[in-house]
Amino acid sequence: MRCPKMSLSSEQSISILRDALAEVQATIRAYDTKAQIVGVGYVFALGIVDSVDRLVPNESEIGLFGIALAWMVVILPILLFGHVLYPSRRTAPKLETNSEKRPESVLYPDTVHHETVDGYRQSLARCDMINEYAYEVLRLSQLRDIKRQRFVRALFLAAAAFIFLFSGQLIRMHTLGGLT
Repeated sequence: MRCPKMSLSSEQSISILRDALAEVQATIRAYDTKAQIVGVGYVFALGIVDSVDRLVPNESEIGLFGIALAWMVVILPILLFGHVLYPSRRTAPKLETNSEKRPESVLYPDTVHHETVDGYRQSLARCDMINEYAYEVLRLSQLRDIKRQRFVRALFLAAAAFIFLFSGQLIRMHTLGGLT
């Protein structure tokens, strides 16, 4: 469903864009926080899995393949949860823009482009604030989507790791006669 055509004043447009930018920024911070919390939770859960694993009889050494597999199951999900934290705003994807409407980057000034106060003030005088906010909302929305994809990928790998660990314990129990 499309929004009905209505004329917004510049102030109304800027207010809407500010709200959108604040929402995108809050969502990005939420993914960072979720990744940190779930990553730590995963580490604690591995401790519980290890405790259960010690109850299962062990027939032999695990060998090089087993060590590599254990590192993939244990360490890789932790790394993926850490990977959610990056990229940051500084490394967020750049957007293609019309050369006439190129943003002045006054909302998040970069000292490479704004070396002096006067230079920054000149950029402020030239900028179209609606364009500035629209650029930042879209740019940070792309960053939010990247973080969401990475978070979901890490969750799926963590779930697969738990399924793998559980299956391995069941197989060992059955093989060693502990599961009837």
